[in-house]
Amino acid sequence: MEECDGEDTETPDLPLEILVYILIRFLHTSERKEALLVSRSWYYASQDLSFQVGLCLGSKLESLSLPGSSITEASLLALLPRLTSLRRLDLRGLDSFFMSGPFLSREKHRQQVRSALSGLEELDLSDLRYLSDVTFNRLTGCAPRLRRLSLAGCHIAFEFDPYRGCPVGDVKDSSALLSLRNVRRLLTEQKSSLVALDLSRTSITPESLRTIAQVRFPSVPRYLHTGLFSDKIPAFCS
Repeated sequence: MEECDGEDTETPDLPLEILVYILIRFLHTSERKEALLVSRSWYYASQDLSFQVGLCLGSKLESLSLPGSSITEASLLALLPRLTSLRRLDLRGLDSFFMSGPFLSREKHRQQVRSALSGLEELDLSDLRYLSDVTFNRLTGCAPRLRRLSLAGCHIAFEFDPYRGCPVGDVKDSSALLSLRNVRRLLTEQKSSLVALDLSRTSITPESLRTIAQVRFPSVPRYLHTGLFSDKIPAFCS
């Protein structure tokens, strides 16, 4: 092996989210202390919000709100399995997670997140322009006992699929859009726990409301008194 004339050689820096993932998932406390002394990149990774939250508050944190944050998908997937007491998760407007479609596509990640979010009660997915049946199913499948769900401002196909030129429901689990059929499926599966659904700022129609009303909710009065359907309640109840 050739000598390097006494000069130190440096290996290329890994992306910050990869370093955070390694710190959270693979290193013990003593190893983390040594890792942050390796280089500036490792030190910055140890100061990353997702690492600090997961390490210090993971088993105690009950609410996590990330609207408009710059957290990466890898960092979020490393963080969520540690939040075992989480009751409320706010992912409003985080389009970068859902634009390309691979979020929670690996079964290993879904199992880890599902184990941590089994007690999640509130999920806010408002203003996600790229939410689809596929990504919606992956995420809500990790939270089997939701009480409140917000889809305000999401692009939902209630009656017609503009991408395929056919009525919604003719194509199962679209990877391009979120359909009324899929939302109704979730309502049916979780009707024993759901008490609030926010569909404000969507293009919901009276006919779509009737379709939702066909789901027999044990908590219908609380479900309707959210005020979210105030302009369409007559059609909903007819």
